[in-house]
Amino acid sequence: MRLTVTDGPEAGQAFTASQREVSLGRRRNCTVCLHGDSHVSRLHALLRETDSGWTIEDAGSHNGTLLNGRPVTSAVALPEGAEIALGSSTVRVELNPADESLMEAHHDLREVEATGRPQTVVERAFGAEDASNLGAETTGPADTWTPERLAALFALAAPVTSANPLEAILERVMDQLFANVKAERGYLLLENEATGKLAPRAVRRRGSLPEGSGPVEISRTLVHRAVKQRRAILTSDAADDASLRDGTASLAEFGIRSALCVPLIADEAVLGLILLDTQSVADAFTEGDLEFVSVLAGVAALRVNCIRLTARLAHETQLREQLQSFVPDVPLQHLLGGRLDLELGGEIREATILQADIREFTALTERLGPRQLTALLNEYFTAMCEVIRSHGGIVDKFVGDAVLAVFGSPVPDDGQSVKAVRCALHMLEALDGLRTRWQQEGRPTFEVGIGLSRGTVLHGNIGSADIMQYSVIGDPVNTCSRLCALAFPQEVIVSESVFEHVWSLFHTVAREPVAVKGKSEPMKTYRVVGERAPKSE
Repeated sequence: MRLTVTDGPEAGQAFTASQREVSLGRRRNCTVCLHGDSHVSRLHALLRETDSGWTIEDAGSHNGTLLNGRPVTSAVALPEGAEIALGSSTVRVELNPADESLMEAHHDLREVEATGRPQTVVERAFGAEDASNLGAETTGPADTWTPERLAALFALAAPVTSANPLEAILERVMDQLFANVKAERGYLLLENEATGKLAPRAVRRRGSLPEGSGPVEISRTLVHRAVKQRRAILTSDAADDASLRDGTASLAEFGIRSALCVPLIADEAVLGLILLDTQSVADAFTEGDLEFVSVLAGVAALRVNCIRLTARLAHETQLREQLQSFVPDVPLQHLLGGRLDLELGGEIREATILQADIREFTALTERLGPRQLTALLNEYFTAMCEVIRSHGGIVDKFVGDAVLAVFGSPVPDDGQSVKAVRCALHMLEALDGLRTRWQQEGRPTFEVGIGLSRGTVLHGNIGSADIMQYSVIGDPVNTCSRLCALAFPQEVIVSESVFEHVWSLFHTVAREPVAVKGKSEPMKTYRVVGERAPKSE
């Protein structure tokens, strides 16, 4: 299947898919990635191959999906040449594309000669061997696994110390192929992760290879068949091979006699393929060669897949390091794992909200200069964040001298209120430790009050399309702020909704019901004195 973006920010992009399920959306791991279209959902639509043909269904997108101008409300048949409209983009579908859709177009490969070889292509000559002797001797099936060929597998599996491990592995593959198989030309194609197309990454010719040598000539017929059928292909004489009759013209154009084509498959995906051929002799390859190259391709596919996964992990780690100062831990994990949508809106959750506020902060600001105040706050916030995270909460935001934390969202947690109250008590203990040190250093100190409330909130991206913040809103947030204001220095106050979940584990003292702004009735509140000792059995 070939999908071409004909309209929208990604217009001109083409994607090739060989799997039975194709995803469209803004997520990087979607088969058709429309990352530049902000009106497309992260996972917008799904195409599936069934026994009766292909179908399309909307994946719960925000703006819907159109098939040939009609809304997609359920799984419907996907016809040849269909146009899919999603967001501001249009995608044309070719269910049975021409052969060139499986790799870079023929003229694109020819352009290598005119533009200079891409930096991603590894190419060099291998020996000055007389090609006319290639067909004189062949290795029979019984001699498939010679000591040299077994050593080739070990060599390919050996560690790589190169700064560019992928190119080093490709070079090793070509070394072992040309040392153990009597090919005149060899090509190693890999899938471009961005476009889904196959492109030559390693090219080798036996004999001399002068500067500015000819173009990369690859039979799309062989490539198409190997990828589509996901199996190795051996042709002893392409000109007389009835199974390749449809591709005889291109094979003759490139002067191919014998050819061996093996796909690189890892994790059920075709990552690329190895193509070996000869122009001077027929019957150059045997079934033993095919078996050896197939096993070598399997090892190569594992190495390539491992290198790519390592690169993705390194990228994710770098991204995490760049974002972790701005995005709370748990939402960041969901974002990197593709489970968090970067669109306005959110999800309704049952959450416990905690807010801690510095007492007499205005007086403190008058006594300290900006640098001293900032240093003091940074020490305080750092200590509080460590306590909050250690109890399973996420730091939602800092509002002046206040810190707001959320428990039970975005990941549901039945023990959220217990963890939140325990966290509040430990925050007071951590602050006591800071205050003791500050006093010893002759620095000013302060105290805090903490309030907690529980209820239904909306947790998600709040703001505008240009500037948004992953935050929480709802009545429990406002109630928590009111309770925090009511708390005395170094005191924890909880709402009745929190008390109902923690009373058996903590010592509490009921306070007089208090009128709270926005509430029609006085609120019941409770002061948390400490945690109860575990009952002895």
